[in-house]
Amino acid sequence: SLAGVLLASEHGAGDLCQPAGLLLRRRQLGASFGHYQGQRYRQLAGVATALAALADGECAYLSAALSSYLPAATTPPTGALPAELEVALERLQLLCESNTQRDFLTDAPRFKQLLAGRLETLATLLRAHHLLLANGDAQVRQRVEQTLQRGYQLLLAPA
Repeated sequence: SLAGVLLASEHGAGDLCQPAGLLLRRRQLGASFGHYQGQRYRQLAGVATALAALADGECAYLSAALSSYLPAATTPPTGALPAELEVALERLQLLCESNTQRDFLTDAPRFKQLLAGRLETLATLLRAHHLLLANGDAQVRQRVEQTLQRGYQLLLAPA
């Protein structure tokens, strides 16, 4: 149920999954932090790590964090997307990947409702940033195109 909340949330779910709020086994740390199904998530690293942990086995929820965490300021890589666009893209990627793996959100109508909303959000942001993408890094543009294509394929697939 926690994975469903994380995948369905439009805001704030990342706050639940900051590193100080996650209690993970040693094997879940290191290179796997911020990854879900082999893909790295920069903006939603905590959510991706939590989904990977939830898919991997039993978990416990702690109502209070064991420590505090303030992320260090980072400079976005050259050619990176604006933060709001990156978050929307990662939300869509996590939702699609979780459906492909059949880990969470097994209710098809609920999944498609969430998927349609994520595609709409991303399309709105793309309208605002289309020139940046058109004139930017080809790999970033390809990532956006592939994610949209995958999302629409899942949305239009028969139930």
